[in-house]
Amino acid sequence: MNRYNLLYLLLSSLFLSLSLEPVGSALCGILSIALLFHVFLKFYSSPKLSYAFLYTAWYSFFLSVSTFYWVYWGILNITGLSGISAGLLFLLFALTSFYKLIIPFIVLLLIKKYKKDAKLNDLILLLIGTLSLTELCPMIFPLYFGDLLRNNLILRQIAVFGVEALSLSLIILSASIYLGFLHRKNSLKSILLKLIPCSVILTLNLVLLTKEIPTDFEINMGLIQTNTEYSKKLDREDSKYLTHALQTFYQLGMEAYLSSEQPIDLLVFPESAVPFLGTLKSENQRSSTYSSSFEEVVINLAKNLKSNILFNEIISDGNTQNSATLKRFDSEVFERRPKQILLPFGEYIPFESSLPFLRNIFKETSNHKPGSDNSYFTAKSKSNETFHFQTLICYEILNSNFVREKSYDPNIQFLLNLTNDSWFLSERESNLHAGAGRLRAIETGLPLVRLAVTGTTKGFDPWGRDLLGELPSNQKLIAFLHLPLQVKKEPTPFLRFGPWPLRSFAIFMLIFGFLRSGRQISSDGNEK
Repeated sequence: MNRYNLLYLLLSSLFLSLSLEPVGSALCGILSIALLFHVFLKFYSSPKLSYAFLYTAWYSFFLSVSTFYWVYWGILNITGLSGISAGLLFLLFALTSFYKLIIPFIVLLLIKKYKKDAKLNDLILLLIGTLSLTELCPMIFPLYFGDLLRNNLILRQIAVFGVEALSLSLIILSASIYLGFLHRKNSLKSILLKLIPCSVILTLNLVLLTKEIPTDFEINMGLIQTNTEYSKKLDREDSKYLTHALQTFYQLGMEAYLSSEQPIDLLVFPESAVPFLGTLKSENQRSSTYSSSFEEVVINLAKNLKSNILFNEIISDGNTQNSATLKRFDSEVFERRPKQILLPFGEYIPFESSLPFLRNIFKETSNHKPGSDNSYFTAKSKSNETFHFQTLICYEILNSNFVREKSYDPNIQFLLNLTNDSWFLSERESNLHAGAGRLRAIETGLPLVRLAVTGTTKGFDPWGRDLLGELPSNQKLIAFLHLPLQVKKEPTPFLRFGPWPLRSFAIFMLIFGFLRSGRQISSDGNEK
């Protein structure tokens, strides 16, 4: 194994980490992928399957330790495992988390075996196509290459075609810079030719930034950050804990009403503001989550504030579900949208029906069932404007195609993400989770508001610009947001066509790079 390749992989993982929140350097993201190109070409000069697995495992480990170290605390708190058991699970995660990187290595190994005369440019095309298609690989915490550009206003606008289009842009930018500057000495003319793709991508982003974001009216949102501590099953029987959560819920709601300079059109509470409880009566009293106190608190708030209230609850009607619930001030009805994408080992145990003993291992894991309702919420503002919004609970916001399905209706005017990141005990995790919302706003062309129980609370416009600024975390907080809305929106290219046009282009580049032939690559990475 080439020890320098391990050094390059370490540097690449560190640059990747710096490209994400809180630093958010797009240049580091480009350099991270450029270093991967260098490792791939070095690997091609002497490919071995064992090296492919080792490089992938090391890169996954470097990335997990530098960026996703908070997963350990999530495993520890969500599952209820011991520290040692949680550490072993984290080690398994760390070695396999970025498993998709092995695909380019294997493709290069096959090319070397069956097509020994591949040209440098053909290999680059092949790698661009392969890396783009690896975005189809599912991950526990989805990380797209396009996420590495999401904090740069000028470079991220291509996300209107989807995050995979942004990934392709990053990969092409990195390949162009690698060929132009980092790979070998070039003439000025050669460098300029290789940087043409960079100019095209930059120009397209600037053109997209010239498009106006129209506003037809605004709503005043009250955002309540309750700072409720994460709760374990033992807390379900702690009346003092639940009473305190209910009191905080009501008091902060009333405080928002009294401190707002304008009437509140929508008062929003985060996920797990009041853990375990719900407002839906159930015939099965043994598994019921119904709390008359919780129901009364919500009804009184809606009545006193004369405001629509959106909150999170656990409902039970045969099965428990994690729900976003709307109580309109002009209606007695509680309207619910259960969460559809559940967190494995947090909200359910995979394969539990076949392996029931897992329940004894993962004692803190809930037993929720997914919902299936994609319909949006509708409410009226104090100025009698009707507005429509779609809700996403917790990690649902990470799934680009799922958000597209829920945002497709042209009547939807904004997205609302309710989340609880307190299990991870990490502001880094909250920042990474919130950062994903920035790209969902650009992809859908919809403002997106993210409300977290302990922070980080964010609002993004359709360009991904922050509407709230930096708000404190890990404390009780009330924030107000005048959210600009359109009556009806034009669908973005991503909403209209989905990811398949870009995937088809990546497949074309992969096939084109494979079919071409040319000179071999020498051991120093240069053409012979």
